[in-house]
Order: sequence, then C-alpha cells, then structure tokens
Amino acid sequence: MACDSEEPKTVTELIQNRWSVSLVTEDGVLVYSKESSNNIKNTYGRFELVIGTDGSVSITELDGHRSTGVWEVSGDEKTLTLKDLFPAPSDTGGVIHYTIDSVDENTLIIIRISKNPKTGGTINVYTLKR
Repeated sequence: MACDSEEPKTVTELIQNRWSVSLVTEDGVLVYSKESSNNIKNTYGRFELVIGTDGSVSITELDGHRSTGVWEVSGDEKTLTLKDLFPAPSDTGGVIHYTIDSVDENTLIIIRISKNPKTGGTINVYTLKR
C-alpha cells in the first residue's frame, strides 16, 4: 500500500517566514496580546521577525529598532541564533539566542535566552504568528 503523506517539515523549514507578535510575556507576566486594547506594553505591536529562506534575518524590536543579519538553528533544532546583527541591538554584541519552544505552520513560540535590557532585564517569551 502506497503512502501518500509528505515528509513532515523540519523546524528549520517551518520557521522560514515573516512572523508578527501575538503574545509576549516578561518574566511570566503577560504584557502584550494582539487581541487586547489594554496592554501593559503596546509597543510590542512593532515586534517582527523575518526569517529568510536565504539565511537572512530581520528583527524589529518593541522600540522600533530594526536590525538585519543571518540566522541558524542548532541544538537538535531547539536553538535559534540571530547573528551578525547590524546595527547591533543594545548589549547583544550583534547576537541574540532564543530557545524554540514550539513551531508549526502558523505559530512560533520562542524564549529569549539572555535578558533583554530594553525590557528591564526580563526573560521574554514571544508567541508569533504568520
């Protein structure tokens, strides 16, 4: 009997897209929801991550600061690294690491491994949508 199902996509294949923010928590506190008009930090509406099929990346942070560079997935497809970012986001040296919590065709959940100085040194979890 023939199998008609396609090979499932890898994490690397799934993350290659334009992602906009849906939810953000800082140290476990929900500070932004796209569905809410009563957010603690409305500026997260600016956050966007564009992961290109050519290895390029563009990140726009909550303050509107946009950096470009390259990306890679490592650690059994559990770590997303943005590197060679220019201009370099504050206190990053041009590198930001995220843990990939989950990803599917429409949703990417990432956790910033290092504290973000732009958010008061919090650990942030981003739920992103296509």
